[in-house]
Amino acid sequence: MTTEYTQKLIAASRSGDLDEIQRWITFAHPSDQRNKALQVAAQNGHVECVRLLLNVCDTSQYMDEVFYKTTYAGHLECVKLLTPYIDLKRCASYGLINAASGGALDVLHFLLPHADPHFLNSRALFAACFYGHQACIEFLVPLSNIEQCIEQLEQRTKSIESSGILYAHNLRSIKEQLVLHAVLDGGSNPHPTEHTKRKI
Repeated sequence: MTTEYTQKLIAASRSGDLDEIQRWITFAHPSDQRNKALQVAAQNGHVECVRLLLNVCDTSQYMDEVFYKTTYAGHLECVKLLTPYIDLKRCASYGLINAASGGALDVLHFLLPHADPHFLNSRALFAACFYGHQACIEFLVPLSNIEQCIEQLEQRTKSIESSGILYAHNLRSIKEQLVLHAVLDGGSNPHPTEHTKRKI
């Protein structure tokens, strides 16, 4: 059950008020609600608050969830602070998908040495395409299987066409862009290069 003090701690973490966090830590356990205070501080990019909360939270649980939401939010310094507390080999590829979904190009760069862009049928590229993050698309195209992504885009376009004509049209435009990439490159990149191989 969320106490008034926990709510105040979470609110202070969301706003990045370090003094208020230090005040309410005395009354509320920072690991309440699945490390919610840490999560909202990281999602909002409050680096010093994250440093403080990492020292007092229970980092043996719920850290994957905190990491994934932070990769989506795109706050690179917070992502870096969280990586020692997760299994990066297991989490990096999911983090890559979240970063692509959120348009976090710098997080993509950071995670790439530890992640596989081909994971879940090049899902990171699909996510970048689906949400229209052009810089992420351009970054991921040479590292991904374009045909797999095109197939996913076609399936998704058909499923939403009746309820979102404009959105479906945008997806078709992105799909055409990927087809052009595939033609110019002589096909997709079905196998990881030295740049895409995991280095952990």
